[in-house]
Amino acid sequence: MRIERFISMKQMTFAAAIAISLATPAIARAADPAPVARDYSRYCESCHGSKGRGDGPRAHLLEAPPDDLSDCVATRKISDPQFFQAIQQGGMAVGMSPEMPAWGGALDPAQIKALVAYVRGFCRNREASPSPPRTQ
Repeated sequence: MRIERFISMKQMTFAAAIAISLATPAIARAADPAPVARDYSRYCESCHGSKGRGDGPRAHLLEAPPDDLSDCVATRKISDPQFFQAIQQGGMAVGMSPEMPAWGGALDPAQIKALVAYVRGFCRNREASPSPPRTQ
């Protein structure tokens, strides 16, 4: 009887360990900023730059400079739904630059919502460690 109880406890512990290990990656993925950072890098960084300052490697090719997403005064004037619509439908849809492409065909609504939160972070990061003003 003792051996059976020991084996039973060992099996339950093993089963619990498996359940936890299977659940943990899903929890980690939900909190993982890597997918949204990859989306930003793929779709936004070439114009807006790695820190959102509008200084990406393609920025100089545009007629109008990309918005500085780290400019807290400017970005606070743009609502989350406006950011969402600009990313989904392009800049012209919200009265911004027509050079900003629509990414709604490449990104689903959840990815766009995550990007809105991600670009909001550029302002918070800049407030925490301000950089010199951008020169043009």
